[in-house]
Amino acid sequence: MMFSSTISIILYLLLLLFNVECLLDPITIGGIAALVGSAAVYQTFDKITANTYCRFAECCNNDSIPYDIKKLYNSIKEHVYGQHIVLDTVVPAIQGHVSSLTRKKPLTLSFHGTPGSGKNYVSQFIANSLYKLGEQSKFVHSYNGGLHFPMHNKVDEYKVKLVQDIKSAIKTCDKSLFIFDEVDKMPDGVLDALKPFLDYNANVDGLDFRKAIFIFLSNKGTKEITFHLLNLWNDGLEREKTKLSHFEPLVIKGAFEEEGGFKYSSNIKSALIDHYIPFFPLERRHVEMCIKQEFVNLNVFTPSDEQIEEALSFITYGPDDKPIFSKTGCKRISQKVSAIVMKTRMKDL
Repeated sequence: MMFSSTISIILYLLLLLFNVECLLDPITIGGIAALVGSAAVYQTFDKITANTYCRFAECCNNDSIPYDIKKLYNSIKEHVYGQHIVLDTVVPAIQGHVSSLTRKKPLTLSFHGTPGSGKNYVSQFIANSLYKLGEQSKFVHSYNGGLHFPMHNKVDEYKVKLVQDIKSAIKTCDKSLFIFDEVDKMPDGVLDALKPFLDYNANVDGLDFRKAIFIFLSNKGTKEITFHLLNLWNDGLEREKTKLSHFEPLVIKGAFEEEGGFKYSSNIKSALIDHYIPFFPLERRHVEMCIKQEFVNLNVFTPSDEQIEEALSFITYGPDDKPIFSKTGCKRISQKVSAIVMKTRMKDL
């Protein structure tokens, strides 16, 4: 009992001395264990951090990473319109991954679809549901293809930097989330640097990536998704009756062959992407749902028919021979609705 108390005191002083975050490098902890001479160091360390630093700061533990699957389900169901395949695939995939005790690889999801169809929205919901601090969590790492990887002549440089970043993130927390937006704007080959991390490896340079989640967002495959959806509809299959299996092969083919970060990617050839998820183009009824929600966000709970029609008037539809899908989904809707609300309020002054 006295020995255990001594260990606790030593570790507590070390925590204060080095101002550590929730997790120290395993080698560092191992060194402390050797110094003190007891395997109980690991258990004692966890207890001390949970009751000291981690009470006030974000740590790689269940308190900071609650994995709130119910919140994720409700967020997608209530706020993402016209995307039943997303709800039916994303939530079970993440739930299965975070609850598994025998993970063999990280979870990898690839979102494909038109602008404004909800890809970013869903990735935000995932971050906000899995992590207490949501998108602001230091364990959520976001990259933008056009912003972070703009030069095609710097692929090797980007790959080296990306490997360093990913390793550093996993070293800090093995439950990290990585979101890659606008993959279609990335130079070919950059994402191949991720292959060792996405593969069935229990150990990569002393690190375990199997608890991590990687999400890729791309506009590639949009035409294939749109025309196949139309063909299925013409054959009598309702939008809500379609399944992932109807679209996944098309999306994989488009991602692999079209210009962008996944072109001829070893990650696709090695079947390391777990789910290719289509985001359908939105119909007028779905855009109208977005508009009504934006009015609610601005405390206008009963917008007039005229206000709704004014917002809808900014939407253009395609394809040309059957213009039933919004070309920009729900993008720009918030700005249009905001302007309409402000205009109405100014008239009432």
